[in-house]
Amino acid sequence: MKPEYPRVAFDVFDRVVDQYSLGGYAKQANGVKDGMIVVCTKPQGDTYLHTDPMADRVGGLAAVTFNVLVQAPESGGELFLGDPLQLIDIEERELHCYAASAHQHKVTPVEGDRCRYMWIFRVAMPLTDWEQ
Repeated sequence: MKPEYPRVAFDVFDRVVDQYSLGGYAKQANGVKDGMIVVCTKPQGDTYLHTDPMADRVGGLAAVTFNVLVQAPESGGELFLGDPLQLIDIEERELHCYAASAHQHKVTPVEGDRCRYMWIFRVAMPLTDWEQ
């Protein structure tokens, strides 16, 4: 069964597309439904260090993510990005974005009783467009 997302998620993604002039890029990358992913990191859960696959290996399109931390955990769940890894300080309901297929990233273990919820909106674009 495919996930269903609330209308507000589509509205936020549309606002991101409009704000950053992304209308010419595909919202769907690597088969992700509607270009959206919802990630729930449970207590003691984390995200291992990785770099996302390219959105289109043949065309050289990068997977660029526009992320909203919908719910922060009580502690932990911190994003580290780049090489060398650097802490990216994110507040709840804040948008952060990066080329996930060009930069390694990880999330530290979530602590406490609250899960960490993230909306991830992905577009496929040439990395050169993103770097501009």
